[in-house]
Amino acid sequence: LRSGQPIVDQSRVMAAQLQHGFDVGKKQTFTYGLDYIFTNPRTENTINGRNEDVDNVTEYGAYIQSSTKPIKQLELLLAARGDGNNVIEGQFFSPRAALIIKPTESQNIRFTYNRAFQTPANFAFFLDLVQARNIGGSGYDVIARGNPPKEGWQYNRSCGSASAYSGFCMRSAFASQGNFVGASAAAAFPGAVQALSPRLVPGIAQALSANFPAAVAQQLAAGAVQFLGTRTPTNADLATRVSYLTSATVPVDPARLTDIAPLAAAFNNTFEVGYKAIIKDRVRLDASFWSQERGDIGTPAALSTPNVFFGNPQQLGGYLGQQLGAYFAQALAGVVPAAQIPATAAALASGVASALTPSVAAVPLGVVTFANGNSAPNAVYATYLPAASGGSSIWVNGLDLAADVVASDLLTFDFMYSWQSRTIFSGINGGNNLPLMSNSPGSRGSIGARYSNTSNGIGLELRTRYNESYQVNSGVYATGFAFPIAAGQVGATPSASGGAGRCSPAPAGTFCYESVPEAFQVDAQLTKRFTLGDQKLMWSLSGQNVFNNRVRTFPGAPDIGRMIMTRIQYTF
Repeated sequence: LRSGQPIVDQSRVMAAQLQHGFDVGKKQTFTYGLDYIFTNPRTENTINGRNEDVDNVTEYGAYIQSSTKPIKQLELLLAARGDGNNVIEGQFFSPRAALIIKPTESQNIRFTYNRAFQTPANFAFFLDLVQARNIGGSGYDVIARGNPPKEGWQYNRSCGSASAYSGFCMRSAFASQGNFVGASAAAAFPGAVQALSPRLVPGIAQALSANFPAAVAQQLAAGAVQFLGTRTPTNADLATRVSYLTSATVPVDPARLTDIAPLAAAFNNTFEVGYKAIIKDRVRLDASFWSQERGDIGTPAALSTPNVFFGNPQQLGGYLGQQLGAYFAQALAGVVPAAQIPATAAALASGVASALTPSVAAVPLGVVTFANGNSAPNAVYATYLPAASGGSSIWVNGLDLAADVVASDLLTFDFMYSWQSRTIFSGINGGNNLPLMSNSPGSRGSIGARYSNTSNGIGLELRTRYNESYQVNSGVYATGFAFPIAAGQVGATPSASGGAGRCSPAPAGTFCYESVPEAFQVDAQLTKRFTLGDQKLMWSLSGQNVFNNRVRTFPGAPDIGRMIMTRIQYTF
C-alpha cells in the first residue's frame, strides 16, 4: 500500500500465559492453560488513520488436553480450546482428537481431527490508508479501509426514484455539496460541466477558432459551458452506468452489490490419515491423506465502492448537441446573419458535441459508497470481505508424501510430493466476478541428493523442483480477466470493454495476465568446512535455477532466472 508518507508501526503487545500439567497414574496426563494477548497498534495515524484511537484488540483463551496410553502401542489425544476477543461477536470452540497406533517401535499410524479457528489481522478491522491519490487523474483517491468490528459496511439505498441505480445513493463532488444524492449521471451533469470548465472552454474555443476570431470563440466557448452548467437533465435524458474504476466499462449488477457483513472468526476442519516409518535405519517414509473443510475463504482487500459514469456516450453526445444547438441559436444573434443562424448553430453544436463527448463520458461522476463510516465523495474504498461470505465453505482433499533414503554414510536421497484436489472454487466469489482461487499449484514436488563427507568437510547437494501451471485471482492480479489499458499507454482506447472471461482473445484496449507457467528447475549447492583450531569456518556456493529457466512466480511479476549466492560462516 502506498500512502505518500512514511509508514509508522510501533505496536505494543502484552501477552500472558499460564500452563499446568499433571499425571494420573502412568497412563493418563492432563495439560491445561490460559492465554491473554492485548495489542495496541501505534501507527501515528498512518496505517490505521482515523481509527488510531479505537484499534486496540484484546484476545483471551483457555484450553485442556488429555493424553491416554492404555497400552504401549496406543495413544489417544483429546483436546478442546475456547477463545474470544473484543472485535468479533461470540466465542470460538476448537476441539481436537488423535488416535496414534504404534504396531512397532519404528512405525506409527495416525488418525486425526482438528478444528482450528483464524481471526482476521488487526488491519483487516482498522486499516485506513490512502493507496493511490488522484488515480488516473480522475480526482478520486483509492483508500484501503478495514471492515468495522461487529458492524460491517452498509450501502445507502434510500434514494428511491431519484436514483437511476435501484435506489442506491451516491456521494459526488458535483452534486448536493458532496452529500448523499441519487446515484444518477443526470444529477451530477451540471456540476461536472462546471468543474470541468477550465479544460472544456479551451477545447471548445479551439473548435470554434476556424469560424470566429479568437476573442469571439473564447466568449462563445465560455458561454456554452456556462449554459450547459445550468441544464437539469433527467435520468431518461442521460443513462447511468455503475462500474469499478479498475474496469470502468464493465457494469456492476445492482443485485450483486450487497452489504458487507462484519468480519468473523473462520474455522477449518481437517481430517487426516497418516503413516510414518523407518525401515532398517535406511529409509524414512511419511505419507498423509487429508481432507479439509475451509471457512477462511475471504478475499484480500478489494474495491467495494463503484463509481457512477455516463451510461451511453452516444446518448450523451446527442444531449450535448441538442443543448448546444439551443445555446448557439441564441448566442449567434448579431454575430452571423439571422438567416444563417439555424444551420450555423446546428453545425457548431454537432462539431463541439463530438469533440466534448469522449472526455466528458469518461469522467467518474460519483461513488456508490457506504452509509456508515463517514465516507468521502472523492474516495473509492477497498475493504475486507468476511471469510466464508454467505455462509459458504469449501472442501479440499490433499496428499503429502516424503521419503529419505540413506544410500551410504555419505549419500542421501530425498523425495517430496504434494497434491491438492482443487485450485479453482466455482461458486465462491473471489472478486472481479471470478471464482476464488487457491493461488497455488495443484501438484508440486522435488527430488534431491545430498553428499556429505565429514572427513574432508565437502558437501554437495543437487535438487530438482517442479510445479504445474495454475491460475491466480488476487486483487488486481487476476488471470482470465481483461483489464483496460491505462490512458496514455500504448494500445489504450477510450471505449475499452473488458471483464471476466474475456481473454480469448482480449478485446481491443485491454490486456490479460497469463497463468503462472509450469516450471521445472534445478538447484545446486557446494559447501566446504574448515577447522581452525577450536573454531570452524564454512564456505558455501549455492545456485537456484542454475539452468536459468526464466519463469514468473505470480501474474504481474517479472520473470526470475538464475540466482548465485556465496556465504562464509564462522563459528566461535
